[in-house]
Amino acid sequence: MERSFGDTEHGLNFSSISLDILYPSTISLLEDISILEGSDLNETCRVQKGNPTTESVSWTRISDGNTWKNSVLIITNVSRADDTHYTCTLRSTIIPTIGDETLIIRSKTIHLNVFFSSEIKHFTVVKNKSSGTFIVNQRDEVSLECTAEANPASDLSIYNTRDSMILTVKNRNVLLYSINNASFENAGKYKCEGRNIYTKDKPSVSELTMIVKCSPRPTLESIFPNKIAAAQYTNKTLNFVAYEYLDEENKTEFMWLHKNISIDRNDKKFEITSIGLNSSLSVKNITQREFGEYSVKVSNTIGEYIHHFMLQAEDKPDIPINLTYKSGSITESSVILVWSPGFDGGFPQTFNLLYHISQEEQWHSVQVPDTNEQTISYTLTGLLSSKTYNIRMFAMNKKGNSSNTKTLQLATNASASDLQTVVYKTSTGTFVGVGVGTFAGTIAIVTIFLFFYRRGRKNKHYAGKQDTGGTVYNSHSPYEDLDSTKKDGNVYDQVVTTNLYAQRNSTIIQELSTLPDYNNSIDKESETSVYINMKI
Repeated sequence: MERSFGDTEHGLNFSSISLDILYPSTISLLEDISILEGSDLNETCRVQKGNPTTESVSWTRISDGNTWKNSVLIITNVSRADDTHYTCTLRSTIIPTIGDETLIIRSKTIHLNVFFSSEIKHFTVVKNKSSGTFIVNQRDEVSLECTAEANPASDLSIYNTRDSMILTVKNRNVLLYSINNASFENAGKYKCEGRNIYTKDKPSVSELTMIVKCSPRPTLESIFPNKIAAAQYTNKTLNFVAYEYLDEENKTEFMWLHKNISIDRNDKKFEITSIGLNSSLSVKNITQREFGEYSVKVSNTIGEYIHHFMLQAEDKPDIPINLTYKSGSITESSVILVWSPGFDGGFPQTFNLLYHISQEEQWHSVQVPDTNEQTISYTLTGLLSSKTYNIRMFAMNKKGNSSNTKTLQLATNASASDLQTVVYKTSTGTFVGVGVGTFAGTIAIVTIFLFFYRRGRKNKHYAGKQDTGGTVYNSHSPYEDLDSTKKDGNVYDQVVTTNLYAQRNSTIIQELSTLPDYNNSIDKESETSVYINMKI
């Protein structure tokens, strides 16, 4: 500072200010949430504080706009409807010393993933969204649709009227099953079953009933047996059950006939009872007159069907039908036999199974009880391998026996030991053949050698010999020793009566007798090992 007078003055003066940096709050990391249906949710939106610390936090459900006015998202008893996105919103207000007030909004969104067990929502015929019973016509094309809700997705299966699985898919919530040409066999109840990891032992099930309109048909129980036995002066009931779901309810009617004559419901010898798809005829105090053929005519709005019964007196059983064996069942010691029982004559029947080896006369037997099934199978064991067997049977009850069936012939398989025996015999024959052939060749060579050796000696002998007739002959053939007194005519007339070939043959045989006994050697060696013969 400069003064008006005097020297300049020097000095310092200090002052301070406060600088406040403003910044908004932020939302910490948020992640998607997975929760099981029925649980409680408590999720906090965590905030990193800013400057100033004045802020507001809220949660909003995007699907419906529902808002929670605090930083904690609370849902009790979570349901699949809560499976959606949720947004945490942070609002911070900035008020500077100079300037306008500023509102800063920050947000983060998460997904709430709700797990729940599979639940079938719809099981219906396509283009007909109602449930329950559906009516289609014979030869129609029909599609069944099964829709489920599940998280994770379902494993869906459709079962037919016989409760057999006909189609299944994995990890899907929709399943379609198509029938190209509907028939009576497609009529009945179907069910769709859904499950996932949360279903455990209680899958979700939905059913539908499909009526295929066609003429009546019998159930399998009504088809067999068509023969029924009864004793005189007793009562007997004939039953018929029509196939289900071939027409609308209460549209099936029955009429019973005896020897093609309609039975009067007022006839005291008979009693007819029909309920729904079941009808029965009771024959009372049976006499010879009541035996014979009965029939039931079944009709609905589409057509009719006639089923026949034969009521006959108790008797011995009929012959078993179609005795044969199951393809591929023959082993070295067993076979699976199959046949159909004949009429039992009105009494429990037993099947007497007879069998024997074709080359033997003794028959063996085993008794098989009737199982009351349309086809009976029986495993016959204890057979010998590589044998041909004759098999037949007859049925018997307390009234007597049926005739025998036709004889069934079959051959059991060879066992491993049989195959080894065949190989051994074949190999032995080969080696023995080689041995005998080698021996025969050796004998032939020795014979030829001795033959020429003896011939040489004879030629030398005749070359130095002079006959009494003064003429000397050298014979180059062992067959022609000529008489010196005969020079004319056929040379073969002069052959000496002594057979030199026979003499030499005898000599050869004698000399061969001194050779080792190869035959005996072969026999003895083959008894120990066939491989020794290869050395001969």
